Amino acid sequence: MKTTILKSMMVVFLPVSVWAQTPVTSNTANYFGGNAVWSYDKGTKTMTISPSNDEGSTQQSWDMFSGIKVLASDDAVNKLGSGENWTYTKGVYKSFEINSGVYTSAGQEGTEKMSQNYRFVDFIPTSGNITVGFSIPNTLADTYDIYLVTCPMWLKGDYSSIPPEEWDARPYRFTATVIERDDDGENLFFPTKGKSLENPNPIDESQPYIFLSQGLAYDKDGLIVVNDTTYLGQYQFKNSYYGDADYGVIIQIASSILSSQRRDFSNEMLISSIILKPHGTDASFDVQEDVEHIVVENGITEINYAFDMHGFSNIKTVEISNSVKSIGMSAFRNCNGLTSLTIPNSVNSISMSAFQFCI
Repeated sequence: MKTTILKSMMVVFLPVSVWAQTPVTSNTANYFGGNAVWSYDKGTKTMTISPSNDEGSTQQSWDMFSGIKVLASDDAVNKLGSGENWTYTKGVYKSFEINSGVYTSAGQEGTEKMSQNYRFVDFIPTSGNITVGFSIPNTLADTYDIYLVTCPMWLKGDYSSIPPEEWDARPYRFTATVIERDDDGENLFFPTKGKSLENPNPIDESQPYIFLSQGLAYDKDGLIVVNDTTYLGQYQFKNSYYGDADYGVIIQIASSILSSQRRDFSNEMLISSIILKPHGTDASFDVQEDVEHIVVENGITEINYAFDMHGFSNIKTVEISNSVKSIGMSAFRNCNGLTSLTIPNSVNSISMSAFQFCI
């Protein structure tokens, strides 16, 4: 006999229609009694847990669905972006002191100061333009919004001794290309060319692949912008590389400046990071906060710790298959949004802490 727990009589437990996206394999033996894969349908806000025979997978956490931030570093700089036309200074930290009397567009008087360190890698051209590629780990087969975070050229100089109108305000003029591993039927390889990202808000309609940073800019409060974020558009990845030892994606940034344009644009670039966010979400998006329904499919034998302390506070319903024999310690602990849970008669063990703080 199945046991159904209802927190509210207004809840109607209906069959759930699941449209699984490309699942990501994970060694989830501690969570589900064996290897499992999970997938998430944004439309129905349903996460589905299924058994897997993949013995080579590695332990992963629920943050796989969150945004990806790759700091510019020696490890992230990919060989496809290396060359003889640039050098770089890695791990530069520069402190910028904001003084309301000097560093605001309105030029107010004031003495309050705030100091903040900013990190970047300084890519310095030895001739011509730079082309640098960054290895991006843990991407899913999903659509991402892509951003490049840079620091302006004036931050490198001695800005504190000269007024803002004399700072190096030249913006960066560059292109962005996504290179994803391809499959020839036997192995995965990086193609020679990738896909150039098209600027969603092009500066010039005749040059849709050109991006510009801001250079010297102020925010809505009149304070100067130090971390300059440029939106590079969205991209749909074909394959999932979450947890793979080998990364599957390279994002290539290339300055695009003629010698006659160097007075107006900088071909040297101070790059801080590259950010990928699941399309349609904000920076704080985590899938666990969005999930409302859990489906545990046939073949899963245990549920342990899986949803405790992982941010699943908005789960409303859980459907468990009759292959589950044990609901272990803290399985749904702290899932205080839970309103409906059906426990099949196959379950012969429920931990005292399995539903702690749920009701």
